[in-house]
Parts: sequence; structure tokens; C-alpha cells
Amino acid sequence: MLVAGFTINPLTLLAIVLSVGLVVDDAIVIVENVERHIHLGKPPFRAAIDAARELVGPIIAMTITLAAVYAPVGIQGGLTGALFREFAFTLAGAVCVSGVVALTLSPMMGSKLLRAGDTDGALRAGSTAVSKACVVSIPGRSPARSVQARCPCALGIVGSVDRAFLHVLAA
Repeated sequence: MLVAGFTINPLTLLAIVLSVGLVVDDAIVIVENVERHIHLGKPPFRAAIDAARELVGPIIAMTITLAAVYAPVGIQGGLTGALFREFAFTLAGAVCVSGVVALTLSPMMGSKLLRAGDTDGALRAGSTAVSKACVVSIPGRSPARSVQARCPCALGIVGSVDRAFLHVLAA
């Protein structure tokens, strides 16, 4: 978003919220396939390679299809194009990044974190540790207010969030 000169506004936030589901969906499919190969008796590294090779076609097809659906909305002229330009390009960009991450980072992490016979293991411990690290405690506020502060941490946009926005969270 920063490269394209987009600001954080309701439409770009909507695009990010919609793309989170797509990003998670791609990652879940890959990790489940890695786990399936591990349960078939393959070593984790081989399982990750085989799982990624099996799903490279569907992931690329889904990424191109979604980008091709959303990008033209941003190219439209008139009021519709002006209103939805940031939404469309943010969503199309996030879907493209999701496809790359699903085919590179997700199999690698699956090969490092998944082991044969583990039902919870490192993935559960790792997600719990990250969740605890992202909690920002707001003095004098309930834990629910602290949970609200997780969103900027999880999205990695803490540096671009206006200080006034953080004061609104604390109020």
C-alpha cells in the first residue's frame, strides 16, 4: 500500500480484511497437504516439496483468477473507479503476495514445524507465543482493550498508524 501511495482508509482496510481469509486459506491448504504427506511416512522436507508440487497449479490458478477479477475494478473510469481503486489494487496485491507465500513460506514452515505423530506440537506453541507477544497492555483498561491493540501488530503497520488512532483505542 505504501509503494502505491494508498492510505489506510475504510476501503483499504476492507480489502485487507477480505484478503486475510484468502491468505489463511492458501496457507491452510498447503500445511494440511504437508501434514498428509508426513503421515504417509515421508520425511518433512520431502513432504513439503511434494505437497507444494501437488498444489502449485491450483494455487497459481486461484491467484491469477482473483487478481484478474479485482484489478479491473481499479482500472474503471468514473466515480466507481475513483472509489474502488485503492480497494481493488490492495486486494489484488494481497492475493498475489498470498500465492507467493503459499508456495514458498508455508511449505518451508510446515517442514520445519510439523513432525510425524505430533497432533499439536510446535505449531500450537508457536502461535500461542506470537499471540502473547502481540498483546499490548493499555494501563487501566480491560483485557478486551488490549486485544484491540493486536490488530496493528499482526498487520505489521504499527509504524504507519497515526498516534491519534492509538489514543482512540486507549479511550
